[in-house]
Amino acid sequence: MSFDILQKDIQVEFSKHLNRKERNLIKFLSIKDKNVTLPFKEFLKYLDFETQEEGIKFLNLFMNKYIILSSNNSKYLAYLNILQSFYISGDDITLIFPDEIASSFKKGTNYEKLGVNRVLTFREKFSYRLYQYVKRAPEDSVYIPMEILRSLLEIKESYKRYYDIEKNLLIPVLKDLEDNGDLPLLYTKNKSGDYKSAKILGITLEKQIVENSNTIIINDIMTKIGKEVKNFTEIYSIILKALAEHGEEYVRTNTEYALKNFTGNFDIFLEQLLLKNTPVEKAYLTVKKKFKTLFELHMEVMKVAQKESQYPSNLKFLIKIYSLKDGESTVCDGKDISMKISYNKNDFSYIEVFRQKIKEENPNGEKYKKEAD
Repeated sequence: MSFDILQKDIQVEFSKHLNRKERNLIKFLSIKDKNVTLPFKEFLKYLDFETQEEGIKFLNLFMNKYIILSSNNSKYLAYLNILQSFYISGDDITLIFPDEIASSFKKGTNYEKLGVNRVLTFREKFSYRLYQYVKRAPEDSVYIPMEILRSLLEIKESYKRYYDIEKNLLIPVLKDLEDNGDLPLLYTKNKSGDYKSAKILGITLEKQIVENSNTIIINDIMTKIGKEVKNFTEIYSIILKALAEHGEEYVRTNTEYALKNFTGNFDIFLEQLLLKNTPVEKAYLTVKKKFKTLFELHMEVMKVAQKESQYPSNLKFLIKIYSLKDGESTVCDGKDISMKISYNKNDFSYIEVFRQKIKEENPNGEKYKKEAD
């Protein structure tokens, strides 16, 4: 391949997508030369094959897959086998790769510059497509409309909610691009409006917004708290901001505290800890219960308010409760208590009660605070 080819719009695609075992094998081999020899038992064990026949069948299918390099603008087209051949001799197996594939794992070669080695070793199935799309973009900020994102990730109709796309496809791909593609990215959602239910029009990816060390820290934290997080984008941004302002130890300490002590909405609890830089007061009373309707939730909140507050009518929660959607929370502040209500339609909802600091005036007319009894 001449160097001029690198200047053209080369697209790297597969004849058939590599499965996880094929991608793992390429990464495991650490290809440096076209011939790679290893003990056959080690090969079988790594890929979790019990018999020699299973291993041979796997390799024969692998040899039928190839990379397609193409450019519509320059009328360039190339087909490259990924695995050329293999042979078993004694206790060893030797895998033979084409020169182009082997050279892609050597720094500075044309195929390495094209990123062929990257597309072969990404963990996620469609990471290589987003990788190429972003790398080809001349600007540091890349906007991707939803139609293009769906095409890049081959998102089927089963993913109707953006939340599912984000959690199951986009976040894992972005982490893969950083871990295996040296391409740390931050992204934001582009909505049709500022209201919560606004339609997602696309996403914007920012190249190298944070230093790699910070990205590694954030991704490590996101992995630990991922099961509790509802809005990945917002929490990622919150952690990034807290890192810049307070450092790694502060962020890790508070996220660990949040995991151990939160009730209700984890996102809100963590945001209070990280951004307000004040300890979150623990609720002195928590009601954990399932409610079939918002009316049932409303009645329970009224019952708790009448029992715990001397001024229940001061807690104006009626409108707030009936505007709640699944997974959302709201806070109702009264004179002597505040209540945080977290609604989950098909799971436990939470009513948390906190003591308020009551403002009173001293004999000189100055205001001071005291804890509600």
